[in-house]
Amino acid sequence: MIVLDLSASISQDTYSRIGETLRQLIATHGRYGLVVFSGVAYEALPPGTPASALRPLVRYFTLPKQTAPGFAPTFPQNPWSSTFSGGTVISSGLALAKSLLEENRLRHAHVVLVSDLHDDPEDRNRLNEIVTAYRRDGVALRVVPLNAAPDDAAYFGRLTSTALKDVAAPPAAQPTTPPALGPTRSAFPTLIVLLVVAAACALAASLLWSARLHWGAR
Repeated sequence: MIVLDLSASISQDTYSRIGETLRQLIATHGRYGLVVFSGVAYEALPPGTPASALRPLVRYFTLPKQTAPGFAPTFPQNPWSSTFSGGTVISSGLALAKSLLEENRLRHAHVVLVSDLHDDPEDRNRLNEIVTAYRRDGVALRVVPLNAAPDDAAYFGRLTSTALKDVAAPPAAQPTTPPALGPTRSAFPTLIVLLVVAAACALAASLLWSARLHWGAR
């Protein structure tokens, strides 16, 4: 299960990284579910959905090319922006993902939280409870921080008892001397993409070992 943060704190640079991550997941041809959240959580794709179903979502995380002088282009409005609040309640996304795994009796599945980790301080107690439930029930949780503040990344590292290499540390300081030639470009976080893709593949493998799912109207 991919649990994707779409709160107001997500930056445009992070949106671009989400778009590239979705493209990488589509290329795996795997099967998984998708939960998106802000102040509340929403099931965007049920578990077992083919990766190709993500293709229509890529446009919402792809910055259009500027074709004429004037204002710079902005990201298209995504389908959830009108109903999501501006806050971030990470526990809502994780709770819904766990609930969906239990409903579909999926074992050995991974949950991947993709977020800037800037959670509402009032959500901390509930978040602790959810992560404790994950650990108690043997649900693997991986945190993929996108431009996370060092304090937020450190907090989630402690909360999930995740090795430092799995919760990305803030980027090292860059030299102050600019390069002699060529424009500067921000490096794409290949490690983050690989972590998400690896977790998606693990979930796909779990689905292959589970009973075939039959979807009906809710």
